[in-house]
Amino acid sequence: MDDCIRSLGTKIGDTLLKDAQSSTFCTITNNCNSNGSLVKLQINALFTNYSIPRSDLNCLPNLNSINAQNIILDSKFLYEAGTPNITEIAIVNSNIQTIDDILTPFSSFVINSLSNNPVKLSHLKNVVSFQTSNLISLEASGDQSTSKLTRLEVSINELPNFSSTNLGLKELRFLPGPSFNDQTLPYIKSLTSLIEFYILPNETNPEIDFPYDIVSLPNLKVLHIGNKLKPANKLIDLSNNILNTVFLYLQGSNFNYNGEFPFSSMPKTFVAKFLYNRGNVLKLPDLNIFSNVLILDITNSNVGGTIPIKEPSWNLGLLYLNDNKLSGSIDESWCKSQLFVNNNELNGILPKCIYCYLSDPIVSNRFVNNSFNNFNTSSSCSYEDIYISKITGSTTSIGILGKNLGYNTLNIKTEPQSKGFTLLASGAFTGSYLVPIDTNVIKFVEIDLVVPGLHFTVSTGPNAPISYSASQANSTIDIAGEFFSYDKSSIVATIGSTNCNVLKSTFYSIQCDLGYPVKINGDFLLQVNVSGLINTLPIRILKTVFQCQPNDCNGKGTCDGDTGLCNCDIKYITIDPTNMCSVPNHYISSSTQVLSNTGGIIEMNGWFGDTYSLKQLKLNGKTLSIIDINSTTITVNIGVGDIGPVNVEYAQNGVIWTGVIYPYFKIIKSCPNNCGAQLNQGACNTVTGNCDCKSGYTGFDCKLPINIDGPSSETNVTNNGSTIITNQDIQFLISIDYIAELDFNSNSVEIFNLTNNWILNLKNDSITTFKQTLTNNITQLLLTIEEVDQFDKTFHFANNIFTILKGGFKISISIIDWLFESNLNTLQIQISTDLTTQVLNNNNNNNNEKCNQDTQIESLGGDNKILNGINYLKVSKNGKTLYGRFQDKMLSDGRENIIITKIISQDDKSVKVILNLPHCTQCLIDPDFSLLVNPNFDSSCENDDNSRKWVIPVAVVVSVVGAAILVIVCLLIYKKSTFMKVQVHKLKRLNKNN
Repeated sequence: MDDCIRSLGTKIGDTLLKDAQSSTFCTITNNCNSNGSLVKLQINALFTNYSIPRSDLNCLPNLNSINAQNIILDSKFLYEAGTPNITEIAIVNSNIQTIDDILTPFSSFVINSLSNNPVKLSHLKNVVSFQTSNLISLEASGDQSTSKLTRLEVSINELPNFSSTNLGLKELRFLPGPSFNDQTLPYIKSLTSLIEFYILPNETNPEIDFPYDIVSLPNLKVLHIGNKLKPANKLIDLSNNILNTVFLYLQGSNFNYNGEFPFSSMPKTFVAKFLYNRGNVLKLPDLNIFSNVLILDITNSNVGGTIPIKEPSWNLGLLYLNDNKLSGSIDESWCKSQLFVNNNELNGILPKCIYCYLSDPIVSNRFVNNSFNNFNTSSSCSYEDIYISKITGSTTSIGILGKNLGYNTLNIKTEPQSKGFTLLASGAFTGSYLVPIDTNVIKFVEIDLVVPGLHFTVSTGPNAPISYSASQANSTIDIAGEFFSYDKSSIVATIGSTNCNVLKSTFYSIQCDLGYPVKINGDFLLQVNVSGLINTLPIRILKTVFQCQPNDCNGKGTCDGDTGLCNCDIKYITIDPTNMCSVPNHYISSSTQVLSNTGGIIEMNGWFGDTYSLKQLKLNGKTLSIIDINSTTITVNIGVGDIGPVNVEYAQNGVIWTGVIYPYFKIIKSCPNNCGAQLNQGACNTVTGNCDCKSGYTGFDCKLPINIDGPSSETNVTNNGSTIITNQDIQFLISIDYIAELDFNSNSVEIFNLTNNWILNLKNDSITTFKQTLTNNITQLLLTIEEVDQFDKTFHFANNIFTILKGGFKISISIIDWLFESNLNTLQIQISTDLTTQVLNNNNNNNNEKCNQDTQIESLGGDNKILNGINYLKVSKNGKTLYGRFQDKMLSDGRENIIITKIISQDDKSVKVILNLPHCTQCLIDPDFSLLVNPNFDSSCENDDNSRKWVIPVAVVVSVVGAAILVIVCLLIYKKSTFMKVQVHKLKRLNKNN
């Protein structure tokens, strides 16, 4: 080998070769294999007049690579195979200026001495990789499907047309010449096997088009463009590519789409890096399109706008946005990504994951030259800001997991010692121990974060916590022990059944809070649960005792020692926490009335207390002067007005209440259906509003002719408080079902079932009384049923005069000392009236339509102009008519008040009626019912069978609902032990389904 090398060196004037000694040559050049045979030959010829034939190298049988400068090769050297088998050759400054024939097989052929002559791709078919830096032209002709050429790197002024070559090229790199024809760029779409595509950098070249046809290359994974580019003529969609790396650099300031980022979408597959450097776009593109990109680099591109919140679905691990014009702040959602945003116009507060590490230049240099409010290279943080939750791994490896662990892999020191840390996309670090550890012996690892100087002790495995002691300071509990965690979210502490909210924790301690005030007292078991591992410890807890202000709650409530707040009586609220239960919780429950055409002085009744600061009264938005006020009455002079509801707003002591009153009446009252006056059936008594029926007529509207031959009605009061009124085949059962307290949203606060719970109190001829005491042992209900069995009878109730016909009855329901949970709450009483029809057994009558007529329902309203309001209900069936009268007044705390009755649903089987009452603690209502026989009653419908079988065609349900007249809404109320400002407003209209 020595003679062969020295001979070649002498011929070409290569000093290193002509003095070669086998004992040293391999060491000097490092070009020999393990057997000492030369495999690589480097030639630097000084004499250029000797042409090297391949035969000069026959003495080097293992030679496979030549790197030569300034040489002359024999004309056949590159075109004929021989010994040695040279597979790689790189030639600089040689006599080879053209490639005239098919090259012998080479895995790599590099030549930098070609002239600008055409190079045929067919001459390169035996070459795997061909590279030249000389400006050449390429000719592509003929089928190249058998060509071995997979990599091509050239400098050219135009691309050849690859469409008919079937060339299996996998990597194409070209340096555009000074007169590059970018109209040839579309030729690349024929290279369907292409995996890597490079346009090599040349800052002096003119702009060329972006190679838009790369979007059609199904196998392309790498795209590098280093030449200046023309403005994009459309948004580029890469969603159908599988590109893994995209580098755009030196593309110049014109490559954008109307000033915007020129790409509309990225590949749907994972992209390791996308670089758009030294460009020019007006604002940061929508980062949603980079959700599959790991590294995004848009630096030095004049980018404005703000950095958005990072979405959880984004894979962006490193984001380079330095040297731009970005403004706004950085959200903490970027804490698990590495940001490089130096030299921008950013401001605001840096999140702790960054701020805590600003004393590390590796971190701070990424954020310098901005205007952050807390940019401080001397920053420091606590265990609240940074913690290690756990470590994972094996005897040789270690993984460190936690919150805000930083970005510098050299910042972590451990004992036992470890090395080679790597930062993961999750924000965790992985490394390896210098010496394997035994986790059965080493139970924990000491870890230091050099910056910001925090020390952690972390368990090496699932070791159960150990609690040594616990102490109480008010609501704070301090627990000492081992194998706890710096991640307080992994800890659950309970004392008995009470949760103790973990405030902070370390490996050795936990501090938790029972909540102030402490409401539990005595000996308990403290349980500490760390990631499912549990330890217990006995502990004694003392409850917190508070004083109210004043302690007696001004005599208008009771003090809750657990909270230090007063539970005020229903009539008072707290606005000033230093003077509890001192403000009247006022309301208006009723008013007197004046003539609508004259107006005058009325009294508004309710509760107003004894403090009237800043009082103001408005009716329909008009402010009125208050003549007098005391704890239960406001006296005011009102002008003329219309009959019907009037909006009232009364404010005092900073509290506003709104509702509705009915302050007007008229002297001349109307009667139902004008008493049939047009048919001379009756006359209207305009004083009482009742009908005086002419002889031969009856009913509340005198429209029913008297049937003196019809069957009589029977009324029976049962011992459970129900009333049955019967006429032949028709029977009505009237009963009181329940009483409920409703809040201002008409939701039930409490319901008391009354059915079968009435206790017979007294039965005296035609009057029967029942009573109930509710479970609160204070509220009493009285039910009085008076039968009118001998003669028609006239009654007076709430200044109304009315007559009940013989055979009818009157129900009085009295509620005494109802204890409301809130003065905004109301009552609801449901009265059910079930109509049953006897099934006739007379075969002659069973199919007679006269004996089974449809139910007819009719209702009429009164004088108070209440929308959809009724005062009279008439239900007719089989020649029998039930009359129900619902007074337009009731007694509320002993005072007259308007009552509103409405039908909320009706069909041929049922009628549902609600009676709306104001808020009252003493309430009295007085409906009455009569059952009469029509003159068209057919006596042939009588039943011969003494047994009665009843079916139910209709039920009349009467619900008595408190406070729809004086409906109220309390926006902010003092209830139980809470104080706040109070404002009262009108309730929404009752739900029609109630």
